[in-house]
Amino acid sequence: MGREVSGTERLSPAGLIVGRRSPALTGELWRLVSQAKRDDVLAPVTVVSPTRYASLSLRQELGRSGFANVRFIEIPVITEMLGGPRLAREGRSLMTAVLEG
Repeated sequence: MGREVSGTERLSPAGLIVGRRSPALTGELWRLVSQAKRDDVLAPVTVVSPTRYASLSLRQELGRSGFANVRFIEIPVITEMLGGPRLAREGRSLMTAVLEG
């Protein structure tokens, strides 16, 4: 699916890409977002990033390009969304920064 981005490793055909922030990586991300919105410019798209700062930076850059309905979410939030229900069923709770310290 698509072209290979130098400095990144494509992990799945669903659009998961990994690499250090670079113009090539950012360009590939926007290409994937554009492709996902090809048939409907208001279709929801979620971009998962490693940190809140990366999300903010990407969101600002994307905003200048005129995209709409793109959600940015960080990896720790995804882990909470995926693991939280199972922990709740087991009577356990998520480890927060306060509990860690």
